[in-house]
Amino acid sequence: AEASWRERKEGYIANLKKDSREALMICAADKIHNLASVIEDYKKRGPRIWREFNASPEEKMWYYKEVLKVLKKKMGSGIVRRLEDVYNRAERTFKDKEKQGKIFNRAGNKSRHLK
Repeated sequence: AEASWRERKEGYIANLKKDSREALMICAADKIHNLASVIEDYKKRGPRIWREFNASPEEKMWYYKEVLKVLKKKMGSGIVRRLEDVYNRAERTFKDKEKQGKIFNRAGNKSRHLK
């Protein structure tokens, strides 16, 4: 059977713990780009962007937070601080929109909130 989104991400995180510094740098750059793109898309289109993902906003943020934890533990460089800044900006952006009455909703599922 095919692994779930969560299982695939947990496997990625486990492998990340063993990766080289170079691979970690690439990972950090990739996550900065991806998360910044999600933020910009969210600002333009609002919560409907979540319908395009295989995971809820909470799951996405869990994943980025776990990757950030590994990167912070394995290397303390400017790129990791940059990822942390983008992660914090994502949290603020998604929560600010939620406060304005735009709550997360995935294709008819019950509304989900970031904690």
